[in-house]
Amino acid sequence: NVVERRFNLLKQWRGLATRYDKLAIVYRSAVVLHAAITWTTALSDTPSPTGALLENATRPQAALAH
Repeated sequence: NVVERRFNLLKQWRGLATRYDKLAIVYRSAVVLHAAITWTTALSDTPSPTGALLENATRPQAALAH
């Protein structure tokens, strides 16, 4: 389930969802960039919708407790 949620987060970027880039290296760069942005968002102190989504994806028990 966690893997599926990560793919859904990746697919929010239109270029990644449609595989707009023709070269594999450019596509991989976009995936790595998106992963880095998602990771730094999860580390931030300010609450954001993406950060809350990441917390629920990594800790499903916490999501059920609310």
